[in-house]
Amino acid sequence: MKIKGSKPRPRVAVVGFPLNEEDRDRIEQLFPSIYFFKDFNVLEQKISELEIDLLILGEEVENYSQILNRICVISFSCKIPYMPSPEINRLMELSAPVKTEEFIENDIPLSFSNLRERERWSNAKGWLTIFVKRSLSLIIDPEWKNANSIMSDGAIVSDFHTKRPFATIFINTKRKLGIAWIPLPVNHKIDWIEAIVNEWSKSFPDKFPSIGNWARQNYWLISDEIKIANDIKNLEDQKIAINNKIDDDIALLIKKYNEVTTQNDKTLRKLLTAQGSELVDIVQSVFEKFGFNVKKIDEQIDEGKAKKEDLRLTKDEFENWEAIVEVRGYSKSSGKEDDIKRLDKFSKLYNKENGKFPDKMIYIVNGPIELQPLLRQYPFASNPDFLASFAEDDGLVISTINLYKVMQIFDRVNTSDIVNSIIKSTGDWKFVPPT
Repeated sequence: MKIKGSKPRPRVAVVGFPLNEEDRDRIEQLFPSIYFFKDFNVLEQKISELEIDLLILGEEVENYSQILNRICVISFSCKIPYMPSPEINRLMELSAPVKTEEFIENDIPLSFSNLRERERWSNAKGWLTIFVKRSLSLIIDPEWKNANSIMSDGAIVSDFHTKRPFATIFINTKRKLGIAWIPLPVNHKIDWIEAIVNEWSKSFPDKFPSIGNWARQNYWLISDEIKIANDIKNLEDQKIAINNKIDDDIALLIKKYNEVTTQNDKTLRKLLTAQGSELVDIVQSVFEKFGFNVKKIDEQIDEGKAKKEDLRLTKDEFENWEAIVEVRGYSKSSGKEDDIKRLDKFSKLYNKENGKFPDKMIYIVNGPIELQPLLRQYPFASNPDFLASFAEDDGLVISTINLYKVMQIFDRVNTSDIVNSIIKSTGDWKFVPPT
């Protein structure tokens, strides 16, 4: 015989939900009217759906029932292939789990907005994709998109899988029903139920006027309980304020970080990405930061006359010292022997004009640019004899990677040490700060 009459609300039917004694006591304290059934068949024989405000489905429920379309539902079952969606005649569908992640459980109960933080899903071996089925009826696409949007707004996701919800909780405003689907194993089911129903009570006060142990409701608290509850509330407010302040500080730092990295992309990181005049300009800027006087020689040559080296370096403290510099950037090469031969030709031309050879020939090369810097070979690494021969003529080869590394520590070293290293070194240049 079916149960009749109007029981105190909320009236809850629990289906296929094995509970230990402690959890059963807790859930019976939460709801004034609660019934337990093995499956939908027994439920339909014993009680009218008009006497139910909420269905709670456990892991053992396997079959979909039309009753789910007419009553608020909290489901912990992953065996049911579908659940009601935010739109009438649409269903949510569950994909196969993807076993990729495992989280650490945190037993401290928090508010509904922090359920994911509290329930760290230590039993969840992966994520399930929940989406709205599109082909179930002829409802137009905007409604299907709206259903997905509502479902996504209520989705609970991990920080690593933001597009793969492992639970979704929302209110279907057209049906005036709450839907919650938590198909992965959780450790605190009763806490989830209480938090969800408390949230829904804001929208459905007639169905969920009040839940929970009456002795824990504010109306019946003793003064010492009220004081502790107030202390908790004050600490929670402080926590929110502190977290908001930290969030604001982080946002400002992220903005500053993005501005600085964007600026460095346009300047110093050009050492690793640029070619041609753009690379010459940034190399000039770096040597000026080191304290050298830098001249752009090509810009001083009259049109039609033979080109010379890209740059010349002098240093006030080193009278009559001067170096000629050739700068090259390549997509597929880490340096070419022809560039060294060209630099040797520039050295002889310098001697013809100045009555002496330059004190140093410097070859600066960026490449191969098509490879990320860590994968690049250093200039002439495969031809050490050629590099040694160039060094005998006071030649210095500088990879822009090594220039970039110096700029990474520039504020922690003396520029005089950098200058001395460049002036005194030959062959392959790597700056090592003095200890």
